[in-house]
Amino acid sequence: MASKGMGKGKSDGEEKTEPESEYEIRPFEPGDRGEICSLYETVFEETATIEWFDWKYTDDPFIEGVPIVLAERENRIVGARPFFALEMCAGDRRALALQPGDTMVHPEHRRKGLFTRMTEAAIERYGDREPEFFFNFPNDRSRPGYLDMGWRLVSETPIYYRIQNPARVLGLRTDSRAGKLADRLSRSVAAAGLDAIEDFSTVPTADVTIERRSSVPAEELAGLYESDVPERIHARRSERFYHWRFSNPRGSYTTYLARQDGDLLGSAVVGSHQDGGTTIHKLLDVLPMGERVRENQDVLASLLGAIVADSASADAIAAHSGVLDHDVLAGLGFLPDDSFPLARCSSPTTLVVRSVGTEEWTLGERELTEVEDWQLAFAERDTA
Repeated sequence: MASKGMGKGKSDGEEKTEPESEYEIRPFEPGDRGEICSLYETVFEETATIEWFDWKYTDDPFIEGVPIVLAERENRIVGARPFFALEMCAGDRRALALQPGDTMVHPEHRRKGLFTRMTEAAIERYGDREPEFFFNFPNDRSRPGYLDMGWRLVSETPIYYRIQNPARVLGLRTDSRAGKLADRLSRSVAAAGLDAIEDFSTVPTADVTIERRSSVPAEELAGLYESDVPERIHARRSERFYHWRFSNPRGSYTTYLARQDGDLLGSAVVGSHQDGGTTIHKLLDVLPMGERVRENQDVLASLLGAIVADSASADAIAAHSGVLDHDVLAGLGFLPDDSFPLARCSSPTTLVVRSVGTEEWTLGERELTEVEDWQLAFAERDTA
């Protein structure tokens, strides 16, 4: 299940075969947008519109300027190292953080050390500016390069998947023995999920109603978040965050709201994601996230049951570990990708961090290098 989204871009390797003077490393300029989008389409074989580029990088409300470092040769952009800026917080301590995303090097210019040079230039550029740390989710191929540049490994961060079409997700032919076995597995998972949904309807949440919206109500969600702010490291859910984060022109979102006697108790934002012909519904944002999360698992289970019921046509449903309990996820047929059987066919998601301009690797009282001090969802990831 590894993809560009999970892999975080195209690394160019570390072997240098041409003099560094062949390439100029420089910051983004306004006239570069079209050429960067063209390079993106060459590298990722996926359409990149100016509207999408502006949403993700030009209109990011948390940083001044466009956080992109470029590699240029003979007045032609051959590499780009963009960054996704987020306002992170732990309790009442806030900080700007940068996450590398959409890293790209033209196929003709790989293995020239451009990945390293662009990353080092970004670290130097922001060393005396507002960002306090970088964080990222590199794949197995690019992780050693990060560690060589002073990034530190935090831990694997499991993703839970409810596989509803194993043959398509695993790339099996439906007429093969494995494909037929996968189809039987899919049917049993679906049946178990329906039973679990029925089970969840019997818990003491019968008076909880689930409301569905085809938009993201920023004010309501920000209010629910502010009523129970987590102490662990996460992206601050302000109105500004919700308005920008879920205006991605590539995105298609549904918001689920759980109410009891008119009071909003929980919410989930679900995005539909296409990955090589596979449709994945991702739980991008789930509230509450703070101290009340444990006492609200029944409410969250009701939300998850509604999402599963509405996602029958999806090949898989994905959820980040953190807010939803393992038992709630497992009860609805979700499996973690760091355990059997998914570990045999997927790459684990790994979190790495790097402090900027300081020797302190903390945010408030939380350690950047301690996985227990993080609380992440897909909303914190640039690819969701």
